[in-house]
Amino acid sequence: MKASKLKAARVIISLLFLVMFFWAFMALVKQSEYFTHTITALQFFPSYGEFIVTVFAGGGAGFILILIFTYFYGRAYCSFLCPLGAMQDIAIRFRTKTLKKPFVFDKPLNWLKYGVLAGTIALMITGSVSMLSLLDPFSNFGRIVADLFRPAYIYLNNTAAYILGTFDIFGVKPMNMQYISLGVLGLVSGFFVMIVLMSLWKGRLYCNTLCPVGSILSLFSSISFFKLGFVSESCTSCGLCEKACKSQCIDYKAQKLDFSRCVDCYNCIDSCKFGAIKYMKKTPVKPAETFVRGRKNAIAVIAAGTGVAVLYMTGASKLFANIDSGLSGLGPDNIITPPGSRDVKRFTSKCIGCHLCVTNCPTKVLTPALMQGGIDGIMQPRMDYDASYCNYSCNVCSHICPTGAIMAISVDEKKVTQIGKAKFLENNCVVKTKNTQCTICNEYCPTKAASMVPFGSHGLMIPKVIDDLCIGCGACEHVCPARPKKAIVVQSKIIHGTARVPDKAKQVVKEKKAFPF
Repeated sequence: MKASKLKAARVIISLLFLVMFFWAFMALVKQSEYFTHTITALQFFPSYGEFIVTVFAGGGAGFILILIFTYFYGRAYCSFLCPLGAMQDIAIRFRTKTLKKPFVFDKPLNWLKYGVLAGTIALMITGSVSMLSLLDPFSNFGRIVADLFRPAYIYLNNTAAYILGTFDIFGVKPMNMQYISLGVLGLVSGFFVMIVLMSLWKGRLYCNTLCPVGSILSLFSSISFFKLGFVSESCTSCGLCEKACKSQCIDYKAQKLDFSRCVDCYNCIDSCKFGAIKYMKKTPVKPAETFVRGRKNAIAVIAAGTGVAVLYMTGASKLFANIDSGLSGLGPDNIITPPGSRDVKRFTSKCIGCHLCVTNCPTKVLTPALMQGGIDGIMQPRMDYDASYCNYSCNVCSHICPTGAIMAISVDEKKVTQIGKAKFLENNCVVKTKNTQCTICNEYCPTKAASMVPFGSHGLMIPKVIDDLCIGCGACEHVCPARPKKAIVVQSKIIHGTARVPDKAKQVVKEKKAFPF
């Protein structure tokens, strides 16, 4: 393929994936699970997560294809398929076209790159994906769209709807704004600003220092069967290739190209007027040189990984959520995970916090958490019953999760999956505190686990929770009018259970209203 066609193909494919992922995370309309799973199949860690969950049954093998292709042709994933890579390229284009700032060769920061990779792998071995979640390109792109761009769009949409409404024009429909904590907003905004500044400063610096996917692929691209390299007799040492290299891995004076850092953007090939950079078979390296270099890299990776693991197992582990096999407390440890996640520990060890389930949740009960679940649960979604409740007949999140942290379940399975149990706090109930009738929790309970029993001598009724009917959907907690503390709250069930099938004759599932009274 000619040089111009290689770059054109890269630009078209990367923009296509950028648009598709932007559409999936914006969730302006209901997403097809087939669409989301198809586009996430070629994202490295989502694919790896699904592969592990399916126990090597063939699902999620996309990351294997990426590794195979990288071994043959280099890190094309970074420029063709990664949506965060495409986002960086937009900032880089502003640098090169608007600011007119060319790139220059820079030495690799392998100590940082492989140190971050070692720390990420070490934590994953100990059961924590916290470092991966904070650095993974797919997760960070998802959070940028879900937590920054989507709220901005909804704000502009609702502003337009309000303004047009004053003129009796109702063509723009208002949208519900999802709650996002200031901590989450600050962390996501900080990462977005960092990525933009790094791209403007040194191009694909993030990809070659902090990105765990880039670090893994660099190990494979360093031994690629075909590599980009100089054709010495054709090179005129004009330096155009170095100025165009966004990875700063080309030293035109020495006619060297560090292919482990190259992201296959093909800017160098496109800029060269003499065809002096081409794909060629890898040149043999002296065994002694390979051994020494490999030994140094291995020692550095093992040392960094061991340090992180020791830190985690000693001091840092105290910051992590305390997880056992029963019901959680009602304080900060009360983390309720979605139906299909099976148990809290499994969920926190597999969810990379991409927030695809958050934006696609119809009732918006899933909200991004910062540190409510400890460091292990950083940026992962949680069920927020102050914001909403889990729809009885909805299983969207279980079918849209790209990593298998939320396993696909049917609606019938979801209806009997116990993610928590309601606990009635009689002293907070308005029936007792205000001596007035209230049955709102019973009316909204889809399984009638919140039953009503006689209370006092004035014909009043008060709730009583039937434990084996309760699935922990949070409808009762959400609509409870008791203030300042709710009279019925849901305790997280650390390991999800199975509820008894309710009597359909007694079920009356109410739709959520703007206000329950």
